[in-house]
Amino acid sequence: MEIKDNIFSIADAYDIIFVDMYGVLFDGAELYENALSALKKLRDIGKKIVILSNSTQVSEDALAVYEKRGLFASVHYDISVTSGEFFHTIVTDKKKFSEIVGGNAETVKCVFKENNNVFKGSHLQKIDNYKEADLLYIGAPRVSYGAVRLDDVLENDFTHLGIENIIRADWNNLSDHHGRSGFQELLEQMKN
Repeated sequence: MEIKDNIFSIADAYDIIFVDMYGVLFDGAELYENALSALKKLRDIGKKIVILSNSTQVSEDALAVYEKRGLFASVHYDISVTSGEFFHTIVTDKKKFSEIVGGNAETVKCVFKENNNVFKGSHLQKIDNYKEADLLYIGAPRVSYGAVRLDDVLENDFTHLGIENIIRADWNNLSDHHGRSGFQELLEQMKN
């Protein structure tokens, strides 16, 4: 298999180009250099751009964050789809949702509540006690955006952990729900 130098060396052969957000356009904190200009150039030469994201947010919420970084619909892409949006389409279709879960779930416990919009318009009633819930919604520990927003990771003393130190951080001991230990404890509680 031949590796091409850039997308433009093969773009003429395609009308639609699917582009993954994480690791292709975005590193978790910033858009990669030249990502915006490459997307714009692809659209300028008539390519339809579809951005795929594993964000657990509905597309609208994720796109609001991308816009703050300069990524705009109709300029850089045509369509954006997140895993949260996919989940939202299932959870708002009661019949389809019941088929998938194998019953009539009416209540849900959201372990990490930052993605409440994935349940907007659904029949599910959110409750606080996981022992009384028909099902649990568990997302990755997250802050305002992303699984863990790299520019907002805190040490145990709640001081910011600089991006340059994130790779060397002991993730089991980071504060609040940023670290794995708090997440693991919560999962252990729900298991019993």
